Amino acid sequence: MRYVRAIAYEIKSRLFDWSFAPIVGWGLACAFFLAFLALQWVHGRAVLLLQKAHYLLFRTGSLELANSPLNRLIEAALKRSLAQPGEPGVMPGRLQASDARQALTTLPGGLVLKGPHLESGRVVEKGVLLLKNTQQFRAFRQFADVASVLREYVLVLEPSWSGYAQADILYFTRFAHHPVVVMATDEQDYRFLDRLETNLVPVSFGASDWVDPSVFHPLEARDKHYDAVMVARWSIVKRHHVLFRALRKLGDGSFRVALLAPYWSADTDRRSIEGLMNFYGVTKQVTVFDDLTPVEVNEIFNRSKVNLLLSRQEGSNRSLFEGFFANTPGLAFNNNIGLPKSYFNGQTGKLIEEHQLADELRYFREHWQDFEPRAWAQAHITPDITTPRLGSLLKKLAQQRAEVWTHDIVAKCNGPNLRYYPAPEVGAGLPTITDLLAQHPRTGSYSARRNAV
Repeated sequence: MRYVRAIAYEIKSRLFDWSFAPIVGWGLACAFFLAFLALQWVHGRAVLLLQKAHYLLFRTGSLELANSPLNRLIEAALKRSLAQPGEPGVMPGRLQASDARQALTTLPGGLVLKGPHLESGRVVEKGVLLLKNTQQFRAFRQFADVASVLREYVLVLEPSWSGYAQADILYFTRFAHHPVVVMATDEQDYRFLDRLETNLVPVSFGASDWVDPSVFHPLEARDKHYDAVMVARWSIVKRHHVLFRALRKLGDGSFRVALLAPYWSADTDRRSIEGLMNFYGVTKQVTVFDDLTPVEVNEIFNRSKVNLLLSRQEGSNRSLFEGFFANTPGLAFNNNIGLPKSYFNGQTGKLIEEHQLADELRYFREHWQDFEPRAWAQAHITPDITTPRLGSLLKKLAQQRAEVWTHDIVAKCNGPNLRYYPAPEVGAGLPTITDLLAQHPRTGSYSARRNAV
């Protein structure tokens, strides 16, 4: 029975891989676009079909399709929809109230990087609010009067997944008079936001640029017990089957891999993936670690020769770059969507073709010492470097709007949730996300609020 489940999951995995094929994305995008053309005049939410069509082309990772006439037609239709007066057809769905509020206030889903300066109830200088995780954007607008918040704060969004033609991001285009900064590490996402010509302002950094180097760092006298490490939740998205196939191809039972399942990982596919591991005959080579703290993750990085990411699509991703700071080189695929590929070089690791994986695992087993990713990471992607980059853009936006900017933002990091950097004291005196929800509760209809913007 376990082999039946494993074979079924293998078939499911191969179908998932096939869904990224350009011919599949193009065909389905055509179908959704034609459906939009047929329904746009009779159904107010037909624009959701446009978003789906755009996403299907995006996830193929094909620049040719991204620049194709079909994609240009889709983006032109999206721009027209976003420019229409009244309610844009990009209203995202709602979350369960208890889940949404808990996610915002306990994780937290937002962090104030600069407090607003008010005099006699009038905003003299705006503050800065950062929201992390795409689903948290939905939770925030569910409980906060976004128009009211934007009168006092500039909003910065750190999406958790690539492919930005989605309601939870496009929702903020309705506040056209307020710039909203959006982190976009994938070049296609960056260009998409730029071509939309809305109030969404893309920046080329993301979750990869906010790692705390004091948590992830080299440790002395650590033997390399694992030939490779992979941080991956129990999901088909992470493509464990690719690793197991490569291990079987290696045919070396002494090759050892550490598989780290994050604490927030859903166990939906765990049994199937473990069955697949057994099906490929590599169970004894893989050591699974559940629910490790960041300090414990750093320990495993230090005991591993290379850090793997085998997915086809990600957000900005953080685990590869945490490994960089632990001085563990990274290995990912050239066709990955969402990864900041410019961060891979002779110091940090390699981007490869999928068929090269087994050979590259063998290469890193012997040559891991040829890489020095921490030195590169410290010079390019620490919070100390990213914070001034963000602050400089925010200052420029304020000056363009003839707004006051007298002091800079404080620093934050992802550890893995949002927190102030390098210590909590950095945020002393700044409002919390709970404070903001209390000060700017969502009341009344959106139309009434829109008139006040």
